[in-house]
Amino acid sequence: MAYRTLTVNKRIESCTVLISSIRRIAEKPNGFLFNEKPRRPGEPRKKEDWENIWVFGLGLSVLLGVVGYYYKPDTTLQNWARNKALERIENRDRFEKNNQGLDVSNSS
Repeated sequence: MAYRTLTVNKRIESCTVLISSIRRIAEKPNGFLFNEKPRRPGEPRKKEDWENIWVFGLGLSVLLGVVGYYYKPDTTLQNWARNKALERIENRDRFEKNNQGLDVSNSS
């Protein structure tokens, strides 16, 4: 039982340390959207380091998605049946062309 109490105490201490470190890192809310204070007129907004990477990555993934969707194979049932019918017609025509000169009737 003493071991169990010791383990629980260690977990509580580690959680307390984690919470206190998060509180140190986190910004306190100041009442503005995204914690950004209003700028003076004409003052440019300073971007954070991750923003350009995120915009580039999002744009690239959208572009790849659109290109992939454009070039995806056509898998509709109607087109599959059409292709299969054309293949059968082609095979039938090829068979008739090969057997055109042969008389298949049993004339003796």
